[in-house]
Amino acid sequence: MKAKPYSELKKNARAYEIMLQHDGGKPFAELAKTYGVSVNWARQIYCRQKYMQIHLYLHRIAAATGQSGRALFD
Repeated sequence: MKAKPYSELKKNARAYEIMLQHDGGKPFAELAKTYGVSVNWARQIYCRQKYMQIHLYLHRIAAATGQSGRALFD
C-alpha cells in the first residue's frame, strides 16, 4: 500500500482552514461568520475534513507497517 500525501487534505483550502482554526479553539459560530456559511454548514465542513484527516493518518500507518488499511481494524 502506498501512502497518500498530506497535501490531499489541503486540496480544499477553505475546509482545511476551518479544520485548523476549529482545532485551534475557534468556535463554529465565529467560523460561520468568517466564511459566510451557517453554523451547521461550518460544522459539517469540519467533520468531513476531520474524517479525511483521520483516514489519511490510518493509510499512512498502514503503509508504514506494510499492512492493508483493513488490517488496522481487525
